[in-house]
Amino acid sequence: MADRVPVRTLRLALGARLLSLASDGSVEVEALTAALDGAPQGDEIVLNLDGVDPSYARRLATALSSSIRVRSSARQVIVVCSDPAVLWVLQRNGVDRLVLVEPTLEDALSHVVGRHWLATMAELGSYASTSP
Repeated sequence: MADRVPVRTLRLALGARLLSLASDGSVEVEALTAALDGAPQGDEIVLNLDGVDPSYARRLATALSSSIRVRSSARQVIVVCSDPAVLWVLQRNGVDRLVLVEPTLEDALSHVVGRHWLATMAELGSYASTSP
C-alpha cells in the first residue's frame, strides 16, 4: 500500500507555488504528480525536497518524470534539494534535464523573482516602444 502523505501547497507572490512534502519525508507518486499537474498554467512551481528520506528518491524521480507539467514546463519547475543521495537519483533518471535544481530555497526564490523582474521589464519595454 502506498504511503498516504499529503503534498502541501502554498501560493507565493509573483505567480509561483511552493510545494512541500509532509514532515516524515515520504513520497506518494500520485499525490505529487497531481499537485504538480494541478497547478495553474503560468505559475512557476518551487518543489522543496529538503528533508525527504533518500529511500524515496526513486518515487520522486518517477513522479517528476511522469508529470505532464514538468515535461512541458520549459524549466518552470524548480526543485530545492541539497541531499547528495537524492540528487544522484534525480540525475541518474534525467530529472535534472527537465527541471532547475537549486540547493536552497533562497536560490530557488531568486529565480522566481528574477524571472518576474525580467518579464516586467520586457512588458514595460514593449509598452514604451508602442507609445507615441
